[in-house]
Amino acid sequence: MPDYTIAVLDKAIRVLQAMSEAQRPATLTEIVRTVGESKNAVFRILRTLEKHGFAAQVEGRWALGMDLHKMVDADVTNKFARWKQGYSRRKRDVRSDGTGKNGRAPWPQKTPIA
Repeated sequence: MPDYTIAVLDKAIRVLQAMSEAQRPATLTEIVRTVGESKNAVFRILRTLEKHGFAAQVEGRWALGMDLHKMVDADVTNKFARWKQGYSRRKRDVRSDGTGKNGRAPWPQKTPIA
């Protein structure tokens, strides 16, 4: 089966993962060792990530950037808020017998495995 991935994007994701899994901000050499790519390639990826706020360099060490943290936090918060709002709405619409206004359960029911 053909590999439909983008190689440089795969490398960038591995760089992000290396920074995420590090116990502290990592040096370029530490990231290169973890990712297994050339120093030049990792440096260029880090600079690109830095340009977009996904990586930050402080005193020669690299860490995940604030824009990446904000994006992840906002996404998680928004999904939770939407889920909570939908759950509250479904909960209000439940009759005492457990069915909704239309006589069916207001959320998908788990089907028993036969």
